[in-house]
Amino acid sequence: MQLKDLKTTELIPDEFNVRKGEWNPNDDDEMKLVDSVKAQGVLEPLLVRPVKGQSSKYPKNKTYSIICGSRRWHAALESRQRNIPCVIRNDLNDVQSLGTSIQENLKRRSMDKTQTADGVGRMWDMLNGGRTYEQKINELNKLFGMKRQALERYYNLYKLTKEVKPTLLKGRNLDTHSLAGIQTAKHWDTKKKEKAVEILSKIEKQEDRAVALSEMKSKTREDEDLDVQEAFQEYETEQDQVKGESYDVYLNAKERKATKEAAKSEKLEINTLIKRNHVNWLREKDFL
Repeated sequence: MQLKDLKTTELIPDEFNVRKGEWNPNDDDEMKLVDSVKAQGVLEPLLVRPVKGQSSKYPKNKTYSIICGSRRWHAALESRQRNIPCVIRNDLNDVQSLGTSIQENLKRRSMDKTQTADGVGRMWDMLNGGRTYEQKINELNKLFGMKRQALERYYNLYKLTKEVKPTLLKGRNLDTHSLAGIQTAKHWDTKKKEKAVEILSKIEKQEDRAVALSEMKSKTREDEDLDVQEAFQEYETEQDQVKGESYDVYLNAKERKATKEAAKSEKLEINTLIKRNHVNWLREKDFL
């Protein structure tokens, strides 16, 4: 490990930099960073490794690749800094570089869910050499401190981003549970998954999205000729029927579904079933 000032022009984002060296000159936060660098210079060194010896192809005038700190580097370029402090690591291979980049960005909380998924997914794939599923889970857990369920969700989201249009996920206010759930619908092709993303992104509450997704998957599994939009319309019609009969209570989608199932199972009218504390009754009877 060596601390050294390097020329900004000899640097380039590393192939395994999880944020891929992205930079938006129109972003307010990026411009604030530029102003800071103009006033004080780059205070925190970048983490880099030599280009020589890497399998990745870079322009000939680039000597080091940036594992962590590409935003600081862009800001230095914007503010016309000739040199920038760097910690040079000669001991990092591709897997270690990607892992270090993910760790750093998770610590800074500077990645969105798709970037996190991309990093976790790439690392997952790079650990394929002779490791079992459980060994990969354990290694990733040690690296990132994520629980098994989170790692599996991010890996499914990573696979989803490889399948649907990348622009479809940009700006969509969807939780990782919903997105991973779409990917695990093995009976859906790419178009159906894209339509599910579009439909679920219009549902505000996570618990309502979860129920809607479950219903769409179930209905299209039972009827192969049913498309995702038709399945959702059927689900909405059923929910409207329950809402219409239960106008005097406020239920979320999961509670409405359970109410309908309980009424059918117990052979009761929905209006008869709905009464004070009926949600607690649903739980006691294992409908919720």
